[in-house]
Amino acid sequence: MKLNNKGFTFIELLVVAVILGILLTIAYPRLEKVRTRWELNGVARQMVSDIRKMQQKAVVEQITGLNITLNQAARKYYLKENSKVLESRDLSRVITGISVKPKDFTIVEFYTNGMTSGAGTIALSNRYGEFRYIVILNTTGRVRISSTPP
Repeated sequence: MKLNNKGFTFIELLVVAVILGILLTIAYPRLEKVRTRWELNGVARQMVSDIRKMQQKAVVEQITGLNITLNQAARKYYLKENSKVLESRDLSRVITGISVKPKDFTIVEFYTNGMTSGAGTIALSNRYGEFRYIVILNTTGRVRISSTPP
């Protein structure tokens, strides 16, 4: 009588599970860094989108007094019409730091011709020391994201 044993033994399954566990333990830190980079890119894209939205609103509706105000200490920014907050964004879960150049570039006003009140750079950093720079040119109103400092 010949036995036809198809399948895997418990020991074989246990060895595979241990090997997968070891591989995941090795790979997790790298996956975590990739995830935080992805989140940093997402936050930078959201900020640029908000800046462009405020620019378009100023031009299309011919509204003065629209601005974005940065709160560096709290890692937040606010979309405002004069002193009224239209929306707020809390970046503290993803971002470990916000810095600006020049130092007084914490309020960006939008004019009805699409220009901004000034030119500058907003630097966003994550816990791995990676940066995304949001560069705003006031003469053209152009906004872009860069991974290298301007």
